[in-house]
Order: sequence, then structure tokens, then C-alpha cells
Amino acid sequence: MKRVLLGVMAFLVFTAVGAFAKSYKFKSGNLQVNIPSDWEVENTSAKLSAYSPGDVALFFIEEFPDAADAEDEDAGKQLILDYITDDIGSDYEAGEAGFDTVGGMDIYYVDYTYDDESYGTAVCTSFVIMAGDTYSIVTIDVLEDGYDEYEAIMDEIVSSLKKIK
Repeated sequence: MKRVLLGVMAFLVFTAVGAFAKSYKFKSGNLQVNIPSDWEVENTSAKLSAYSPGDVALFFIEEFPDAADAEDEDAGKQLILDYITDDIGSDYEAGEAGFDTVGGMDIYYVDYTYDDESYGTAVCTSFVIMAGDTYSIVTIDVLEDGYDEYEAIMDEIVSSLKKIK
């Protein structure tokens, strides 16, 4: 009975998360990430962008050499806040910030929300990650209305991040 229950649970998790059939390398950031096969992906030398069906969830990796200049936690946080402001303007609400680990790599993250007239409220996290000697910034952006549906998928994408070499 236990095996049947585990099999059903595994099927449900796989179905909810989707098939992560495609692995992408963001070479300038020395990172690799798995993206669901039904997402639209653009991968250039400066940025990897992934969009869920209907653009409910977005995932970006960009080069972020400015992070090398951060002398302490406050300076690192300010760099991320400046990045967010440059991206979406100053009309956002910053939430929790701190350190964590993804794929064995240390990150510094900032959670935030913002309102978009066309799409509604977005729940976001941006974090700086260092893979080898290279800094990148990763942004996860999910519309609040689709957050429950995409939370596990975004967690799966983030947890798939790893250094290329």
C-alpha cells in the first residue's frame, strides 16, 4: 500500500510541476537551468528569459558584474534594489531579504511585489548568484492570481540551477 501511495504522490508531483525536458546553459553566467518544455525561452549571451504559457510566470538570468563591487550585505541589497528599480520603476514593495543556497551556490535575495495595470499584482524574487568567478542576477516573477499554480514549478526551476563547470 505504501508503494502505491508513493507512486501516486510521485505522479501528482510530476504532473503539477510539469515535464522539465529542456536544459539551458547561460554560458556568460556559467549556469545551467531546467525549464518546462512548454515554456517560451530566449537565450542570448546577455540574458536567458523563460515565459510560462500565458505569461503568468517569468524567469530571467542576466549577467550582473556589479555584484563584485558589493562590500557588505547592505551594499549587495542596494544593488538588487537598484536593479529592480531600473527594471520596473520605484513603485514596488520590498519584502524579506537575506542569504540562502541554491545548487550549492550562495545567493543573496530580495522578495518584492508590484502592481501592473494590465496584469495585476506580481510576486517576485531577485537574487544574485555566483557561479565560479561570474555573478548573475536571477528574477522570478509570478502573477498573484497564478501563484498557487506556479509556486512548485518555480521552486523546481530554481532548484535545478547549477554551475556549468
